[in-house]
Amino acid sequence: MPTILLKGGKVFDGKAFKTADVLIENDKVQKIAPDIKDAADFIYNVSGSIVSSGLIDIHAHIRHINCDTYGAPADAVCLPFGVTAVVDSAAEKGDKSVAERFAVNALCFARVFVNNDIADFLVADKMIAAYGDKCLGYKIFFTEEPKKIETIKPLKQVCERAKEKGLKVMVHTTGSPVSMAEIVETLNPGDILTHAFHGGNNTIDEDDFAAFRLAKEKGIFLDLAPAGFTHIDYMILKNAIENGFIPDTISTDLTKNSAMKRGGNYSLLMCMSMLRSLGMSEEEIFRAVTCTPAKAIGKASEWGSLAPGKRADISVIEYTDEPFSITDKYGNHLESQKGYRANMTIINGEILYRR
Repeated sequence: MPTILLKGGKVFDGKAFKTADVLIENDKVQKIAPDIKDAADFIYNVSGSIVSSGLIDIHAHIRHINCDTYGAPADAVCLPFGVTAVVDSAAEKGDKSVAERFAVNALCFARVFVNNDIADFLVADKMIAAYGDKCLGYKIFFTEEPKKIETIKPLKQVCERAKEKGLKVMVHTTGSPVSMAEIVETLNPGDILTHAFHGGNNTIDEDDFAAFRLAKEKGIFLDLAPAGFTHIDYMILKNAIENGFIPDTISTDLTKNSAMKRGGNYSLLMCMSMLRSLGMSEEEIFRAVTCTPAKAIGKASEWGSLAPGKRADISVIEYTDEPFSITDKYGNHLESQKGYRANMTIINGEILYRR
């Protein structure tokens, strides 16, 4: 495998930014330092661009893992946008060999169905057995539509079963019949609450962000997953950021229907651009797509940071004047002429996308 030298980038190592070169040999980062003189087969001038560990999207819906009616093709919606790892958030079909055929690193949560306020684990446990260590745990759509969930009971059942099996829980919260605080109280430490900044009833900003504070105390990860404009209230998110209530992870909830249709080229990079326009700092944004999601899914030893000896999954991101414009379902509009764009995506030391 050829050696690669990335020269003069703004390197985010998982903790902070610094100007440095990055030398990649075989499938590992060999050196990060200013002005590396080592010979390399390919040398790229990336000055003016951000060199980060590969971006991680912990909430998407992927074809052949999720149902194909709305699952998106993994490599096509990840590699051109700097995403090197993706988590399908509702596995209903397939097996471990399916995920291993993607160029992008793919994991999943198994979907738990709910009938008459009772959790049905039949499909989920089948998926956990099929995917093995590539399945992180259970995903439950905790919503009262279409009137299948009325109380906290099914979420409690899922959390209890996950704790017994040593698995994680991801919970969809838009349309919940109970308060966000009650959901947080039910979850186990390390679980993921997705669509954390949705609008409507039972939102994160009730009681002066009481659920957010409780989540921090318990070690619950608050995930953005806006689905473009579907599971987000931009005014709630803006108010949260202005008051220091920052999402732990930024993900897309991307589907076949949302890719390329919601506000432009909908992707993790567009979500990052949205957060930048709302006032999140660049360090906060890059932590939320690298080191924090890696920790949330138990992959911090492999992904989420750049250091000598670590696996060379790397995203080179540049600033762009390409605009985006998007309106949430509550009528709040968000637009900007500035954003992020992928210049190069490297997985396991191999360039798989180059602009």
